Amino acid sequence: MSEYKNRLFVRTARRCLTLSAALALLPLLLSIFWPWLKVLGLLALLPVFYMAVRMYHIAGFAETLGTIRNVRLLDPTGDPYTVADIVFNSGQSGHTHTAVCTLRHYGDYTEGCEPELEKMLDEDRQYIGCQVPVLYQKNNPGTSIVYPEDIQKNN
Repeated sequence: MSEYKNRLFVRTARRCLTLSAALALLPLLLSIFWPWLKVLGLLALLPVFYMAVRMYHIAGFAETLGTIRNVRLLDPTGDPYTVADIVFNSGQSGHTHTAVCTLRHYGDYTEGCEPELEKMLDEDRQYIGCQVPVLYQKNNPGTSIVYPEDIQKNN
C-alpha cells in the first residue's frame, strides 16, 4: 500500500475515533444519573461504521495523480460553492477522466455578496495547475475520491 493511502488510513481513523469518543462521553457521563441514556451512546458507533466503509474504499481504489484544470463557481444565487475539475488518467486503460471536487462553500446567498463570491473564486483559482492525489474505482474510473486538503500547491 502506498504512503498516501497509509496517511489516509491514519487520518480517517484519528478523526472518526475522536468523534466517536466525543459522542460516547456525554451519554456515559449522564447515564450515571439516568441509566436509560446509555442508549444514546450507540450513536458513537456511527463514525466507526463510516470509518470502516471509507477504509474499504481507500483500500480497494487505485491511486493516481490528477491535475486541476478549472475552478468554477456553482449555484451563485442559491448555495454558492467552488468546485475544481480534476483531470486524471486511469492506469489500465490510459483514458482521461474528470473528477469534480468541492473546494469551498460560501453559505447561503444574501443580497450584495457577489464581491465576496468573486474574491472566493479568485482565491481558489490559485489551484489551477496544481496536482492532487485521486483514488478511483478500477472498473469504473468515473467513481473517484478526492481530498481537497491534499492539493499539492505550486510554490
